[in-house]
Amino acid sequence: MKLKFCLQITLLTTLILTFFSCGSRGDVGNETPEHLGKSVLYALKTNDKELFASYVYTENEVEYIIENSKKKSNAKWERDRHAEYYPKLIEAFDFLRAKATSRGLTDWDDVEFSKVSYSLKNDGLDARNTTLEFTNGKFIGRISLSTIGKSDRGWFLQGMPSFRNYSRMN
Repeated sequence: MKLKFCLQITLLTTLILTFFSCGSRGDVGNETPEHLGKSVLYALKTNDKELFASYVYTENEVEYIIENSKKKSNAKWERDRHAEYYPKLIEAFDFLRAKATSRGLTDWDDVEFSKVSYSLKNDGLDARNTTLEFTNGKFIGRISLSTIGKSDRGWFLQGMPSFRNYSRMN
C-alpha cells in the first residue's frame, strides 16, 4: 500500500514538472512593460506572428482605457482609432522582420533581451517613448514600441512599433 502511494506521488510530481517545463521560456506574458518587451522580442525571434498579435491591444483594452483613464477620453475617437490601427499593428510584425533583415539581422538564434525603457503617463495606464533593446553577439538593436497601454489583462502594444537600429557594440 505504501509503495502504491509513493508511485502515485512520483507520477504526479513527474507530470507537474513536465507540464511546467514544457512552457515557452521566451513568452513571459505581459504583466509588466519588461515582460511585454521580452514577449514581443520572443515573437519576433521565433517568427511567431500569432504570438505578436496576442500582444496588440484589442477592443477590451480600448474599453478599459475609456472606463479607467483619469483624463477624459473621447470614447468615439478611441474606438475609431483602434478600428483603424489594429490591422496596421498586426502587420507591423512583417515590417519589423523585414527592416531587421535590411539592417543585417538575418540570424535571430542568438538574440537576447536587454531592457525596455519607457516613460509612464496617464496614472500608469500607458507608457510613451517605449524602446526595446536587445543584443545579438557583438551587435545591439533597438525597436521602438512607441506607446504601450495597460489594461486589466496586462500591457499591450498601442502605438506603431518600428525597428530603430542594429549596429556593432562599441
